[in-house]
Amino acid sequence: MEVCHSSPCTPPLYTIAASNTFVVCGGQEGVLHVFDVASQRKIVALQCQDVIGATDFSPDQKHLAIGTNDGWLQVHNMGQLGTSVVEHKFCTSILRAKFFDNFNVIVSLGDATLVIVPFLGDPKFLQMDNVVRAIHTFEQELLACGSDDFNIYTFCRNEETHALVTYECFRDVHKGWVMDIAQNHTTMVSASMDHTVCVFAKVPTTNSYVFTKRLELQMECSSIVLFNWLPGTFVCGTFGGALYLYTRNKLQEQLRIHQDWIQGVAKVDSKTCATCSSDGLMQLISILK
Repeated sequence: MEVCHSSPCTPPLYTIAASNTFVVCGGQEGVLHVFDVASQRKIVALQCQDVIGATDFSPDQKHLAIGTNDGWLQVHNMGQLGTSVVEHKFCTSILRAKFFDNFNVIVSLGDATLVIVPFLGDPKFLQMDNVVRAIHTFEQELLACGSDDFNIYTFCRNEETHALVTYECFRDVHKGWVMDIAQNHTTMVSASMDHTVCVFAKVPTTNSYVFTKRLELQMECSSIVLFNWLPGTFVCGTFGGALYLYTRNKLQEQLRIHQDWIQGVAKVDSKTCATCSSDGLMQLISILK
């Protein structure tokens, strides 16, 4: 791994998202920094209403969801950044926001509620037992969450009501908060403050997973992203600022790229990820030298 670009932003940064064209990050000062991937230059800084804690691009990369600590969810058209196509105010902070598909956003709130927010229509609420800090959506049909009860949950969406329905629950796989989660066609991985990454294998032709392995790291895990070019390939960010690269679920390399907590890791393309940290840096990392 090596750092191929580094840009200072207003610290601390709490969230990052990437598409093939843009990388966006935001944090304490409520400023959304937008970078062009090709030129590696910041093209705009957008002032939001409060601390930015959540960002995500839609699968078609046409829209960007932004969640803030004062409970505002905004969805912007990337062709007209600064113009909201969806706005919704919640009574508590937004911890995570992820697109379920091109027209529905999943929001995790500070009062342990999950919400489906459609572009059109009313939100659908699901009360959880504990706060959800990790969300990942896959193939516009499966939602995976990690919560403060140390469990991993998967959900499907009811075809008629569009409400979330619990599909599976993996209990006691971690002994600390689940901070991030990722899925692809064969694997699900979860990163926890207990210094572990748990690996799950997807059962072919189903939406089910089987727990397969627990990997021990030297630091608390904060963020994770999967790559598809080799089985079991993922990058994990840590509270100590180090980035871990695993291939076939085995540690290949570790590199300290930040001076503080890596708050987020986002996949840019098949060989590149972007990171943001409490140290105020957004960095592009080539995972293949």
